[in-house]
Amino acid sequence: MEREGLSDKHRRVAIEYVANGGNGRAAYQAIYPQTTSDSAKSSFQKLITSDYFAAHVEELEREAVTTAQDALQVSLLSQATLLKELQDDAIAIHRKVMSSALTEDEVEKICQSNQSNRGT
Repeated sequence: MEREGLSDKHRRVAIEYVANGGNGRAAYQAIYPQTTSDSAKSSFQKLITSDYFAAHVEELEREAVTTAQDALQVSLLSQATLLKELQDDAIAIHRKVMSSALTEDEVEKICQSNQSNRGT
């Protein structure tokens, strides 16, 4: 089915190309498995010179970068949250130890409990 100047298979070649890190021959052969290596390389070179195909690849690459950036932000936020929780725990333990409310064994139990609760 043609849409915006590209067939569905050519769209899939573009997706494969972005997913595999830019190996055009491999991307072409993933969608057209009966194609020889030389033919796949030649066919991909023709495809990549198409304005429609090149624009689609650029769009997919932008989407991939945005997705990676979003995932990184979520990861950093999760790490910051965990760090804050650990810091709060350390402050609470320090205050109790300084007020002599906890023994070393009790501190050890609290630390082990916190690690268990976090799955570490």
